[in-house]
Amino acid sequence: MSSNQLDNKKPVNTPSRRQYWLEPAIVALLILLFLFQVIGSVAFQNATCDERVYFGVGRDILRTGEWSAKGAILHPPLSYYVNSLPLLFLSDAEGSWAKVEGGYYFLAFSPFHLFSCRLTSLIVFGVPLLIVIYLWARELYDRRAAFVALVLAVFSPNLLAHSGLITPDLPLTCVGFTAMYLFWRYRRVRSWGRGVAWSVVLGLAMLTKVSAVLFLVSVIILGLLSCIRGERNARWIAGVMAGFVIAWLVISLGYGFAGVLDFSGKAAVVQKVPDQTLSRAVAWMSAPFLPLPYLRGAGMQWQIGQEGWPAFLMGELSKTGWWYYFVIAFLIKVPVAVQLILLASVVSLWWRRSPWLDEAWLIVPPIVFLGFFSFIGRVNIGLRYILPGFPFLWVFASKIASVRGRAGAIFRVATLALFVWLAISCVMIFPHYLAYFNEFVGGPANGYKYLVDSNLDWSQNRSMAEEYAKKHGAALEPRVLPRSGRVVVCANHLQGIFDPDGYRVLREYYKPIGHIGYNWLIFDLDREAKK
Repeated sequence: MSSNQLDNKKPVNTPSRRQYWLEPAIVALLILLFLFQVIGSVAFQNATCDERVYFGVGRDILRTGEWSAKGAILHPPLSYYVNSLPLLFLSDAEGSWAKVEGGYYFLAFSPFHLFSCRLTSLIVFGVPLLIVIYLWARELYDRRAAFVALVLAVFSPNLLAHSGLITPDLPLTCVGFTAMYLFWRYRRVRSWGRGVAWSVVLGLAMLTKVSAVLFLVSVIILGLLSCIRGERNARWIAGVMAGFVIAWLVISLGYGFAGVLDFSGKAAVVQKVPDQTLSRAVAWMSAPFLPLPYLRGAGMQWQIGQEGWPAFLMGELSKTGWWYYFVIAFLIKVPVAVQLILLASVVSLWWRRSPWLDEAWLIVPPIVFLGFFSFIGRVNIGLRYILPGFPFLWVFASKIASVRGRAGAIFRVATLALFVWLAISCVMIFPHYLAYFNEFVGGPANGYKYLVDSNLDWSQNRSMAEEYAKKHGAALEPRVLPRSGRVVVCANHLQGIFDPDGYRVLREYYKPIGHIGYNWLIFDLDREAKK
């Protein structure tokens, strides 16, 4: 071969090298877009109801080692530890603190301190969640599917709404999903390193929220399915059991082994569990191994779950909820474009079939969460309770991009069109992602007619409502309605969750003339009442 031929020959590695850099660049761009949307939505947003309880709890625990505060009892501490990291650099003089028995309590906090805590939680939990979604879809299907799954997450109003808040919902979604991904990888290639990895992350998931036990249930179900499949032996079972032991160690370390040996305290907690065969038996079996603060929090959550909480659904009020609540919430809170992509992914099974056990890893956790909160839990106050199941659905839906042939081309064109629709929906609702409702109910302006609480109204726009009331001389949630003028009322109070008669007149005889962030409704009493 001549020197001229050598000079004219193109390097064979040029395309792959370009592809090597292009893929991470697109992923990074999508992650930055996600961060931009979340930060832009919460930068000037008031603290939500739950955030006021959780703010500073992690710092309080680290300072005192006490678990007596309300926030510390409600949930396990991982999210508290993480979102309180910025407060470790804040002295008492820089904030409004009060010394109380057993520790400290934040009386007030600046918007900057709240934003710092929110940003920390977003970076620690939001970014890894997106990366794992991409990796799982890429490993299970292909690169195109991975981008589809990532786009579904980046433009999910439901994920965007909760990613900027210092609540346990994003941490549970991120760490639980990651634990299941690592467990899936451990099933495929059994090794010591992978076994330790999924076990540690499962323990961390249990430290985010009591409902993380549903991921543990999913692990057990999927482990049994693997045994039924006959592809695993006694070593597989022993590996899973060893994983549970490691997860227990992580949970105990997270609580500093507080009350692990306080068996009398644990017995007192178990005695408060409702005298039902299954629940009491589970409590007795788990009590000897778990830290006392964890058991107290789990007991409190179980009691609330059984007693119920005031809830609203399509004009009805109930304390014990409805079994179909989360199905309806999903249908009207999840973008129609995403629902169509999910439906198309089911249809695509005709052309693109993956091993059924791999598919089970994506289907079992969402079913477990939906089933538990629909038929066992009685707290119907937000779609966020089943948010941990969403990433599994996004990965499952991404298979549509891996279909080949003419059918695959049709699916890809349809998916691209649906992506445009999804992106437009996100742009139009920005920055009020919490108030997103899809076209089935006429959009977010009609959301208050169907769902409230953390689906719509979490006190996130109170400053905007106060500013509007001051500027226009409107009455802001008056105890007694004036005879004329404008009145501004939040959706929760309008629908009468805690006081059904408080604003019955507005609800039944007037239509709102506008809204503030969709969760505050504006009424003009000088206008003629509706018939």
